[in-house]
Amino acid sequence: MKNRVFFHILLILVYLNLVLIAPAQQKCQPPTPPIEVSGQNIFTEQQEMDLGDAVAEHVQRNHRIINDEELTRHLRRIGERLTKHLPPTSLHFQFFLFDVNDVNAFTLPGGRIYVSRKLVAFAKNEDELAGVIAHELGHIVARHSALDMTRLLREVLGVTQVTDRRDIFAKYNQIIENAARKPKAFEKLQDHESGDQNVADLIGLYAMSQAGYDPQAQAALWDRYFELKGKTGGILADLFGRTKPQQKRLREMLRGLSSLPAECVGPRVTANTEEFQQWQAAVVAYTGLGRKESLSGLTLKEHLKPALRSDINHSRFSPDGKLILAQDDSGINVLSRQPLSSLFRIHAADARPAQFTPDSRQVIFHTSNMRVEIWDIAEQKLKIAREAVVRKACLQTALSPDGSTLACLDGDFGMNLIDVQTGNSVFQKKSFTQLGFYDALMMIFASLIADESSDMDEREYVSMSFSPDGRYFLAGDRSISLGAIGYTTEVQSLVFDLSTRTPVSVKGDLKNVLSSGFAFVGPDKIVGKNQGNPKKAGLYRFPSGEVIEPFELHGPTLKPVTAGNYVLLRNFGRLSGGIMDVATRKVFQIGPRPVLDAYEETLAYEQRNGELALNDIKGGQAQVAALPQSPLGRIYAADVTPDFKWLAV
Repeated sequence: MKNRVFFHILLILVYLNLVLIAPAQQKCQPPTPPIEVSGQNIFTEQQEMDLGDAVAEHVQRNHRIINDEELTRHLRRIGERLTKHLPPTSLHFQFFLFDVNDVNAFTLPGGRIYVSRKLVAFAKNEDELAGVIAHELGHIVARHSALDMTRLLREVLGVTQVTDRRDIFAKYNQIIENAARKPKAFEKLQDHESGDQNVADLIGLYAMSQAGYDPQAQAALWDRYFELKGKTGGILADLFGRTKPQQKRLREMLRGLSSLPAECVGPRVTANTEEFQQWQAAVVAYTGLGRKESLSGLTLKEHLKPALRSDINHSRFSPDGKLILAQDDSGINVLSRQPLSSLFRIHAADARPAQFTPDSRQVIFHTSNMRVEIWDIAEQKLKIAREAVVRKACLQTALSPDGSTLACLDGDFGMNLIDVQTGNSVFQKKSFTQLGFYDALMMIFASLIADESSDMDEREYVSMSFSPDGRYFLAGDRSISLGAIGYTTEVQSLVFDLSTRTPVSVKGDLKNVLSSGFAFVGPDKIVGKNQGNPKKAGLYRFPSGEVIEPFELHGPTLKPVTAGNYVLLRNFGRLSGGIMDVATRKVFQIGPRPVLDAYEETLAYEQRNGELALNDIKGGQAQVAALPQSPLGRIYAADVTPDFKWLAV
């Protein structure tokens, strides 16, 4: 009996031991940041938050923050779900959306995380976005920003300690002022980046896994963005330096994923896909961007009367001739023709030249960061916004008339056609052209003599355009190189049918015309130069390549008009040159400012007082429209008298 009682007590003790001890054994142990060496980080957590305030004041003057509480709330909810699974810290986490060209996110000291709108657009689901945010949180808890700033203070200013908030602000401003004096100190930070990224990846992986997000999403987004297709290199590739840094990092991500303990993977919480997609669309469609005014030490503020305004740098009639748009540095005015009066204005500070869709019902444009907006004219509001993701920066771009396809000449001079809705590549040709010796000289010459308005334009490295109906994309270039035996010329041309998504064979002299510069005259005719044989320039049928009328043509860049037998001539920039009658080859302009567009016999141009004017090509009384007051665009030059009584801009 005693033995049986003892045996029961022993079983109870064993059971209690298993119940109490097993959970402790199974508790997830997240990775801890490397132990800081004395003096390696001179900032306490409170001092780091003060440093973050100083850096944020500087950063947010140069980044367009999306100041919308409803949109930021969803981002903050993702962040807060992750921060519950981080090592303890007294740092204050804050989350911001901002607009920039890249799929990007970054941290500032003290707990600030900035997520780009393009990153939100690129993420396939909330798990992928959470993976990036978790990585940035890893940087914060590892205190990488504070460590970097400690190194900079020591190497640039010789500073080894900081005190109060005022001292931290002062020293940070000194760092900014001395950035150009010791550039090597900033370059050294890159040496630490690889290790820091791997640490942040691992901390982030544990946090997102415990929070119930898919732990594979972090690596999946990285693999997709860099188009690695799962390639991580190997021993031989590493030995011969053939493994890309992105592949090495993917390898480390997958290694961390494979070694993730089962107890560190929390119950899978499936995010509401529809809710995420609605929020994602709202972030992409947000139009209230702007920079907050920051005028430290302001003593006087005067409003100019009349206010300054930007030049009209682009104008376009609608295909049906009933509307016209007038674009300046800060936005686009849409006007009716009868009567000539303003309907509404679109704020678009970095928009490329806007256009009407072929049905005249919408205005479309793209921006320098490959954002596409489609505005409904009847409703006077944004209908569709897309964020195209292009890994390589675009040297030159074009948007199809229906807004469905973007053309991009990338930094390696490759030609890319991108489906705006899906972000997928429609066509790609690597090394479409090259920058020859002669081209480089001409580019330097053009930059020296160009007027200031040419800064509004992308540099035109190649001739490229969509047909007015949006069916075809055309591009061409003639590169001249200086070799050992003299000059060599290489001609490139491309005609791509977007309806069938296939290239079209280029016949006859049309190849030389496309490579030398061209403009559409209606949907099926092209006026083009021919640098190989100027006498074979002229009017061509498209796409057959049939010569309608040959004539000699030299000089300026050719630009199409909306309707009529004319082409615009541009020397350097949009605000130069005249208009040519294709039938007579007569070049003219009817006022002191260049013609911006033509619709049959009606020409559009800007008057000296900033008003939009329409006039018959034969002259007569012009129709004039005063445009609504708008924010001043970029300032090219300014000066003020010593007594502050006169300002020249």
